[in-house]
Amino acid sequence: MVGYLQLPLSALPEVAYPTIQVQTFYSGRQSEVITSAITAPLEKQFGQMPGLSQMSSTSSAGASVSTPAGHWPPLRLTTPTPLSWAIF
Repeated sequence: MVGYLQLPLSALPEVAYPTIQVQTFYSGRQSEVITSAITAPLEKQFGQMPGLSQMSSTSSAGASVSTPAGHWPPLRLTTPTPLSWAIF
């Protein structure tokens, strides 16, 4: 334990924080409908997550992809969170 506390930061491994990618499909809808009905509400929900550091989304005709990234506490399904409500 003492050695661990004296390690220089350069000796520690790089950590990649978890990334979630949400793909949605709504066949036959224009990209404007996908943006307003799916992408924007998802971004709003993801924006409430503590630890969110980056968010990217794209919408096209019939589909959207949202990718929030950050360092989040473990998701406990017994405690409702904006993410668990968005998923379930």
